[in-house]
Amino acid sequence: MVSYSPVYHFETKGGVVTAYPSWPVGGATIYYLDPTFYWYTMENASNTDFTVIYSADGSTDGSGVLDTDTTRIPAGNTTFVPIDADLDPSTDYYWQVESNFGTEYEYSTVAEFTTYDAPGFTATKPTPSYPTGGLTIYTTSPTLHWYIGATKYRQLLF
Repeated sequence: MVSYSPVYHFETKGGVVTAYPSWPVGGATIYYLDPTFYWYTMENASNTDFTVIYSADGSTDGSGVLDTDTTRIPAGNTTFVPIDADLDPSTDYYWQVESNFGTEYEYSTVAEFTTYDAPGFTATKPTPSYPTGGLTIYTTSPTLHWYIGATKYRQLLF
């Protein structure tokens, strides 16, 4: 006696995949100047190479690709890439992902974010004040002290 399973149907798709920017997006304000760009795909992208394109000018060509003063960061086949230089503070940026599979290219939508800059604020380096100099402390919960600009101090309790 021979028995057969029911017939099932499925489709395969090859070629380039679409990337979807996930961070930073939506006009978010970021508080650092060297973000990492993140995106995802809805399909297996193991043979796809990605490149992030970013610009402070959101101009696009007729097909929705950023086209003015862009910088490109190759990401290989990962779905994230850190930026390779600090961005300007208080600036709107636009970015998108280029997906490449052989001779096929696909571009994500353009995402936007803003870098933050507190006017007149200059970060200063804190200086440790206690314990310093190799002191032996006889507690498992020391209080650490430091100062900034010799006029203020902070303490951290463990």
